[in-house]
Amino acid sequence: PAGGHGLIADSVEHLSHEPYALTRTDEVPAALVERMFAESGIRLAANPSGLTYLNRCPLGERMSVHMVMAGAQGPVTVLYVPGERVERMDTRFEMVAVRTLPFASGALVLLAESNRDFDRIEHAWHVAGGEVVAGL
Repeated sequence: PAGGHGLIADSVEHLSHEPYALTRTDEVPAALVERMFAESGIRLAANPSGLTYLNRCPLGERMSVHMVMAGAQGPVTVLYVPGERVERMDTRFEMVAVRTLPFASGALVLLAESNRDFDRIEHAWHVAGGEVVAGL
């Protein structure tokens, strides 16, 4: 996909760097989620429920907020990449279901074995909002 291929390839490659992230089941505290996004210049209107992993990670030449959310079909990796421009699209890359979508001042990349939970997780992020806040 034009403009998003490098991001998708980097995102799928990153999955192998932290496989333990997919096995966590305890929910990440809301304060930690708020702080991580504030450090990225974003204020969330609400925290999406079901976040079981949260870390700041390099993604190729970019930095990302790496998250995992519980899904009915299994864990879904969600990467927030500040400053990245993408269009909403679904694809498969190296046997991984991928959805990219614009979010706040960047992009979200959803990755999983199946795309069956993507609509619900995308909706959770739309509800969470993402107001860009200068100076945070």
